[in-house]
Amino acid sequence: MIVMYPLLCYYPSQAGGPANTIYWLNKTFGVSGNQSIVLSTKLGLLKPSEGINSVFREFNIDVHFLSNSLFSFFKPKYIRKIKETEIIHFSSIFFPPTIFYILIGLINSKKIVISPRGELYNAALERKSLKKKMFLKIIQLIQRNIYFHSTNPFETSLLNEYFPRAKKIIEIPNFIEIPSSKNLKTKKQIVFLGRINPIKNIHLLIKAFNELPDELKNTFSLLIAGEAILSYEKSYLRKLRVLIDTLNLRKNIHFLGGIYGELKERTLSESFCTILPSKSENFGNVVLESLCQGTPVIVTKHAPWKILEESNAGIWIVPTVLNLKNAMIKLMTANEDEYINIRRNAHNLAIEKFDINQNIQIWIKFYNSLINPILCLKTKPS
Repeated sequence: MIVMYPLLCYYPSQAGGPANTIYWLNKTFGVSGNQSIVLSTKLGLLKPSEGINSVFREFNIDVHFLSNSLFSFFKPKYIRKIKETEIIHFSSIFFPPTIFYILIGLINSKKIVISPRGELYNAALERKSLKKKMFLKIIQLIQRNIYFHSTNPFETSLLNEYFPRAKKIIEIPNFIEIPSSKNLKTKKQIVFLGRINPIKNIHLLIKAFNELPDELKNTFSLLIAGEAILSYEKSYLRKLRVLIDTLNLRKNIHFLGGIYGELKERTLSESFCTILPSKSENFGNVVLESLCQGTPVIVTKHAPWKILEESNAGIWIVPTVLNLKNAMIKLMTANEDEYINIRRNAHNLAIEKFDINQNIQIWIKFYNSLINPILCLKTKPS
């Protein structure tokens, strides 16, 4: 089985969640005897990664890093790749090449899958809304020929709302390649990890940190790890720095820039907790990455992580200054036995529920059902 993935970014880039999510899927998919064809821009590729091509070949991944000009996707040699595939799986509705590749794929009788990955959330639709409405109208016209993938029940409800006549809707959470747990000594630090983007609500986190009792605020530090890539993200970063200066928190709050690989795992492992207070998250890979290191997470209720509270592995809140403050205080003031138990629960949750190596058959069964419809597949009702 051969599946194509047209993407904005791909591993080793860290410019977006799908860069890793799709890579982990492709690796385990390849181990199972299948092939992935990846077409991606070079967004987030700061320098060539030594030996990465041999890794791709080892896992049967045919990767083509195109120039950052989206016109590269329309070169005949890449369009011809469609004929080699059986399925084309998109990770964005609004990625400019998506509609063109869908139409070429349908002309060539290919199965089409779209994973919106949070693009239908109100907070995401607010930016460039006119362009997005146009894309949605076009996809709605051809929705009967498209399979959609969501990562959580709320996103499934949005897909049913926007595409009620879709071919099928399948709900599968993101899975992760479980890294080894670093088991580092926990420091009095809280970490945010993600894009420096207004949708992440980092300003609320800064204000909540400022509202902590002095004995906690002066004991803990807040680390903000991530990059501002787009112009409006850089503007948001400047506003965050001004806010920190205004609140006189320069000694308490530190920007780390982008952190990856070993450094990211170490930072998460030694942090007291990770906080993701976003306006919306269709999943939030950083939650999983934190759990893998046994670090509890405080996460927005606009992300599908009720299981954190059910497993006593973190706190699930509506993202307000008051709720963020109270959640931080609850973890910071937990007794040692309680806190150790929460960390243990966090690590166990990641391993038991979200290991890609234990769950790849879910994806293989889904893909096979598209090519061989006789296969039985449990889907969410549309």
